[in-house]
Amino acid sequence: MGKRFNVLALLLFLTALIFSACASSAAGSPTTDPIMVQLTTDTGWWIDTTGSVRRDVMDALKAESRSAERDGFQIGGVIFSNSVSEVMDICTKFGNFNGIGNKEKDNGLAICVFLDKEGASGDKPAIAVAVGKGLEATLNDAKVGRFLDTYFVPERTNGNWEKGTINVTNAFHRYLIDPENEEFKDPPPNWTLIIIIIVLLVILLFLDGTFNNFAFTMAVMESAAKGGGGGFGGGGASR
Repeated sequence: MGKRFNVLALLLFLTALIFSACASSAAGSPTTDPIMVQLTTDTGWWIDTTGSVRRDVMDALKAESRSAERDGFQIGGVIFSNSVSEVMDICTKFGNFNGIGNKEKDNGLAICVFLDKEGASGDKPAIAVAVGKGLEATLNDAKVGRFLDTYFVPERTNGNWEKGTINVTNAFHRYLIDPENEEFKDPPPNWTLIIIIIVLLVILLFLDGTFNNFAFTMAVMESAAKGGGGGFGGGGASR
């Protein structure tokens, strides 16, 4: 009886280890990338590979994605645990793996949340948004970053990343429907900085007047005008 019990206990232990390893592999870890999962209409265009996210949160995300699909777009998302690769690389791979977006328009968004991975600020979870090629003109890296900073990061800071994920998904949906809405207008230019640069330009021209000084000043002005945001080549952003 004792030997049978020991054998049974060992089998249960090994089964638990195997299950744990499989779950870790599917969701990712600090040393392995997560396995790509297939989204379908039946999954509601969202999958939680960790099995830890509340049902009401997943239901809200799925409802938003279904609504976006009815409006002619696709927003697909996944909850991972961690990854060894950069989150943007994983998210881009996830979007391509699932073919998110209309085949002719490539108008899809892929949203990946990594519960056990720190974002650039050091807070968890990290989030990445990959943009389909057909949306790169209206959703460049800088704009995607501003969406995350506005709708996701504050909620994550307050310990409510779930609400932040729902908020940013909803915001992307609203933007895709009406990108000209006042809510999504880019911030106005920094006129104070522009005026200072113009004044410096005039002073330098009057003090010296040489072409070299003019060219140098123009280079400074061009650099300052670009600001510190992301590129405009499209792709997405992470936080």
